[in-house]
Amino acid sequence: MRDRDLDGVGMAIKLLLLSRVALMPMVVRFALTYGARRETIQLDGLGIAMT
Repeated sequence: MRDRDLDGVGMAIKLLLLSRVALMPMVVRFALTYGARRETIQLDGLGIAMT
């Protein structure tokens, strides 16, 4: 499938997944830096839910 064959919804989903991959290193670094705090666990859960 070529990109020009995707509609707006397909392109939005594709960009969301690509941004998730791009932001994953930041989430992992945040988790390793601040340990098992409530905010860290929530951020990690949000990242997993986006996937």
